[in-house]
This record gives sequence, C-alpha cells and structure tokens, in this order.
Amino acid sequence: MRTSFSFIETGKAHVVAAAFAFGREHIIPLMFRALLERITSRSNKRRRSFIPAASHQMDEESHGPLTMLLLNELVAASRCVRQKQKQRLRRDQRPNPFLDGVLQAIEANVSARIS
Repeated sequence: MRTSFSFIETGKAHVVAAAFAFGREHIIPLMFRALLERITSRSNKRRRSFIPAASHQMDEESHGPLTMLLLNELVAASRCVRQKQKQRLRRDQRPNPFLDGVLQAIEANVSARIS
C-alpha cells in the first residue's frame, strides 16, 4: 500500500497509470489465475464454480490492453511536455539582441544619473 500511495503522491498521471496498469490489470489477474489452478488441483472441481472467473478474464482480455493504451498515451504526453520544456529552456538561453539592447540602455541611463 505504501508503494502504491507513493506513486499517487507524485502527482504524475503517467506514474499513477503505470502502477495501476502493471499491478491491478496485469499482475493480479495472473496471480488470481494461478491461485484458481492450485485450488482446483487440490480440491474437487465443483468448488471452482463459486469463484467468478469473469472478473479476471475481463482484466486479462479487456481492461489490461485498455490500460496499456492509456498508459502509452500518458507517457507520450509526458514526453511531449518534457520536450517543450527543454525547447523553452534552450530558447530562453539563446542571446536576445533586443533584450541586450534594453539592458544596455538601462545601464547607460543609470550610470548617467549617478555621474
């Protein structure tokens, strides 16, 4: 639980989606299927009828692939945001002749007043 909540606390949608997709929709259905097989092999087959198979089947066949699509979209969006941030940083670090001229004019005006 602590690990799950630490993912949630990042506030990053792609991190939360990854934790959900790989935990709830992929690992748990596999664990549940293995558990069902053990129960079935150790006891009579009638007991299995009380355990709803549709739930983990839905996770494996429908929810799992859909969560992976969602995760891929969120990761792509996150990459896009990071790319834009990097581009903005590079743009901000380039020399700007206009702003350099404004700064020189301000410095010249300040030094003229002091003298």
